[in-house]
Amino acid sequence: MSPLLLLKTRVMTMPEMRQSGGVMQTTIASTRVGMRVIQNEGVSALFKGSLLFSSKRVADWSTRFLFAELCTDGLMTMKGTEKLTVTEKTVASLAGGALSALVTLPVDVLVATFQDASKAGQKMSVMGVFREKINEGGMWNLIKFSSRGCGARLLHVGATTALMKTISSAVYTAYDKFSNKPQAKELH
Repeated sequence: MSPLLLLKTRVMTMPEMRQSGGVMQTTIASTRVGMRVIQNEGVSALFKGSLLFSSKRVADWSTRFLFAELCTDGLMTMKGTEKLTVTEKTVASLAGGALSALVTLPVDVLVATFQDASKAGQKMSVMGVFREKINEGGMWNLIKFSSRGCGARLLHVGATTALMKTISSAVYTAYDKFSNKPQAKELH
């Protein structure tokens, strides 16, 4: 996945790639970007930031489900019940996803920074990026840098978590009822 993410990030950050084109034109242009990366930086450039990316993925999904469960437990405690409605579970999953996004956003921004087209060929480290941002404008600059895209990320991660954790289970349960199949056991 890391090479594809690198290519996506490069395509998104290259001004010449911002022109609208059809699916085929975009695919051809993206392939050319990949070939240029390999020619100019070597095959290993496709894996730039892959350790950081892999760590981010682990943090993303583990915190999404952890926080969703914590929000579910908190809501059940608040209500004094052991069972929640699908709507309440969805709200808990949305909240858990949003909390996860807040925790993992700085790493998300770092991955994009490492793979940015303007950083092609540069050696980078996490601490180096943080030092650079602090030197440019102090701690406030580091916070602004680390929270870029926060609103969109909160919506995306909250919605994805709710869809993966709660809504898909509700759809499966409804399908089982509709098709007269035995119902799957619920976790709660």
